[in-house]
Amino acid sequence: MRVGAAVVAVLLGLLGVRSILKWSSVRFDAETLRDHLLYSLHTTARTCVWFALAGAFVGFAVLDEPERFQWYVMIPIGLAAVQVLAAIALWRSPPAPRDSRDRRSGTGPPPTG
Repeated sequence: MRVGAAVVAVLLGLLGVRSILKWSSVRFDAETLRDHLLYSLHTTARTCVWFALAGAFVGFAVLDEPERFQWYVMIPIGLAAVQVLAAIALWRSPPAPRDSRDRRSGTGPPPTG
């Protein structure tokens, strides 16, 4: 067993737990179900990247021939890609339509036309 890799795995696992606690306390105000799903996908992928990296170091610390599991590098890369694609989709989502209540209360933009 490689002690250094085990220590790094524990630290990455703790970062994953910290990420879960941080992102579960963030309130996301979205109007559509699509935005809620994209945000959930983004935060889940972001958190799981830490655990996937921790798993890689656990494998390196425990396995006799970790070179046989070179395919595992695709898991953190795939999760990072999902995170980026969800963030781009959220960024490109159309803005929420203005409510007519905003114009009556004076907090919205002035009416045109």
